[in-house]
Amino acid sequence: MVVLVHWGIGICWFFVKTVISGVIMVVTVSMAIRIIRVIMVIRVIVVIMVIMVIRDILVIRVIVVIMVIMVIRDTLVIRVIVVIMVIMAIRDILVIRVIVVIMYIQYKGTNHTPKSTWLFRDKYITAFAQVLSEKET
Repeated sequence: MVVLVHWGIGICWFFVKTVISGVIMVVTVSMAIRIIRVIMVIRVIVVIMVIMVIRDILVIRVIVVIMVIMVIRDTLVIRVIVVIMVIMAIRDILVIRVIVVIMYIQYKGTNHTPKSTWLFRDKYITAFAQVLSEKET
């Protein structure tokens, strides 16, 4: 009887140990699976973050290239504007020189100072007016 009870306790203890060890194994495996899953999720997140960083770097490089192109374009436009302004200034200077030469030629042709030229014209106008008034009378 003692032997049977002993065997009964032994068998019960065996089942209890088996169940406990099975539960421990299941818990351990499930924990391991969870840990692996968390590690995989972290790796995926890290990969996504690396991809986002690379994408951001490429976007920044593209933006920098676009800005450099815009600066070069603006510089070229400014140079063209400066060249056009220089050409216009040269043209204006040449036109002014031509006008000065024409005025000088006209001045030399009259052999009078500008003040006396006006007086000379006034004399002609008054003389013409006198001639007209004499014809009327």
